[in-house]
Amino acid sequence: MTREEFNRLPMMLGTKQVLACLGIGRATLYRAKDDGRMQGPTKIGSTNRWKKEYVLKIVEIGFDPPGTHPLPPVLHHQRARRSLIQ
Repeated sequence: MTREEFNRLPMMLGTKQVLACLGIGRATLYRAKDDGRMQGPTKIGSTNRWKKEYVLKIVEIGFDPPGTHPLPPVLHHQRARRSLIQ
């Protein structure tokens, strides 16, 4: 994606737009979020949205170090519980 195409995108990007900007797959995106290497999306209705400026930061300098954006405690508990069930 060129800089001109990126500038024409809306201020909040959907998951497909983020994937296209970063050149990664959906699993990689959510793994980076779960590992704390990027902020989670903002939920708007039933959709996930990321700030365009934040996505641009990732494009320019890469993901944050692991654990920078930890999951809220409730999600850690749910993930741990889910692994116990499996």
